[in-house]
Amino acid sequence: MKIGGLQKLSTIDFPKYISCVVFCLGCNMDCFYCHNRKLISFDSDEVISEEEIFRFLKARNEILEGVVISGGEPTLQQDLLDFIKKIKLLGYKVKLDSNGLKPQIIEKILPYLDYLAIDIKATSDDYSKVCHSSKDSFKYVAETINILLKSKINFEGRTTMYPKMTINDLINILKSIPPLPRYRLNFYKKPIFYKEKDEDLINEVFITKDEISINIEKLLQYQPNLIVV
Repeated sequence: MKIGGLQKLSTIDFPKYISCVVFCLGCNMDCFYCHNRKLISFDSDEVISEEEIFRFLKARNEILEGVVISGGEPTLQQDLLDFIKKIKLLGYKVKLDSNGLKPQIIEKILPYLDYLAIDIKATSDDYSKVCHSSKDSFKYVAETINILLKSKINFEGRTTMYPKMTINDLINILKSIPPLPRYRLNFYKKPIFYKEKDEDLINEVFITKDEISINIEKLLQYQPNLIVV
């Protein structure tokens, strides 16, 4: 596992559980508003070994209940399944954060997960310009969602309302997938680090709390388990 960061305590990343967050290096997206930009590349001078992670987990097993594996994009890690199994042997619950572009990987590791959060980044037409990813990205995300809906795992969808996203864009995202057991909307926060070429876009207008309040009934028509944070 290529690990680029560790948040030692979180009460908000894993519903119902006190957890830590392990941040994997490497991502197959490059969202212009990314808050973990230093994790996009697989190369980093700040790498944490698995040995260090497991020493920490063994020392904290009376405090922590769960481990969140985030990124970057964890499904790009070749030894992800073995890593999850080792965590489970210590008695921890495991949550995975994913962009959903690797449905076959997610299907393989699902039996070992307790919770999963999948990001639905944009409308199917906007993935390439928002995330600089394949034009087929939404197809893979939709496939992953179908796998999750057929499984017994607890999971949630998440969308960050990035600059220049409109209410109509958001509605199109919400109605493009089946109702999920939990769907979280995140308000945009300007990242500290971003590409110079994206500066104008980073500072564009974004959806406000008032706009969500005005349109909440329409949004709930498509995702009745919507949570706005």
